[in-house]
Amino acid sequence: MDTSYGETEKRLRISRNVEAKEMASDVISYQQIMKFEKGQTMISADKLIYLLEFLNVSMDEFEYARHLILGDSDIFFNQKIETAFRHKDQAKLRTLLKITKEQIKKTPNNRHFLIHMIEIKSALLKLNAHLKIPKNEIQKLYHYLSKIKEWAQSDVILFLNCINLFDDIQLITLVHRMIYPDTHDILSTHTQTQINLALLKVISIFTKRNDFSHIRELFLYLDEHIHSDINTSERALLAYHKALFNYCQEPNANHLEKLKQFISAFELIGCFDIANDLDREITYYHAYFSI
Repeated sequence: MDTSYGETEKRLRISRNVEAKEMASDVISYQQIMKFEKGQTMISADKLIYLLEFLNVSMDEFEYARHLILGDSDIFFNQKIETAFRHKDQAKLRTLLKITKEQIKKTPNNRHFLIHMIEIKSALLKLNAHLKIPKNEIQKLYHYLSKIKEWAQSDVILFLNCINLFDDIQLITLVHRMIYPDTHDILSTHTQTQINLALLKVISIFTKRNDFSHIRELFLYLDEHIHSDINTSERALLAYHKALFNYCQEPNANHLEKLKQFISAFELIGCFDIANDLDREITYYHAYFSI
């Protein structure tokens, strides 16, 4: 049984100086709250929502706190890999790979360790093109993601970290599984943000592969799911990719100049990593169309 839910609720309750007896009602009894907090039993979704509303805590805040308590959960492991990749720290990635392989030996039936191993290999492949990942491992990762009914934040980050492994058909199939889920129970604003970022990356990949057949569909989805008053950088990245799409369709000096303006815009708001990425990408396309 996953005891992190009860432990998280208890810590949030204590942090707000609320006694468990204060929350007891006809929705959930004091005894049920105590058993839940001690990890002896789980409670239904409506009871958990009642407790969080009593504490004035959103579901996003609850999930974030729960992941902090878990510490070694999937989402934190994903972020360790992403951070090591961002800093081009191959030594750190190899250390994580060694740890994961040792975990696989101890529990060979735990698929999460296998997925983490592939994720680490994917990051290493981005830094060293000479590395090879067996096709059967990529297929296992694809099968794992394609069977998820509704993607959580950790699933989207996993997809982002391994996005370079999939061919066009696998890529668009996984995208459709991600944005058109079978269920709609767990989507949070944090997860939606990760989905938006993933789709922007997918658009970048399709553009580089000269496959424009799915890009308009993704633009329409992002137009609907990126809120300009909140997600300023996401909205700016979407505008950039639309400008890049126009440039690829009709490469000329006017479209190129519009692209370069995005570099200055991201520098202005302090997003220097994004500005550097755009600079490299624009340089690549300028050289490509100048040949």
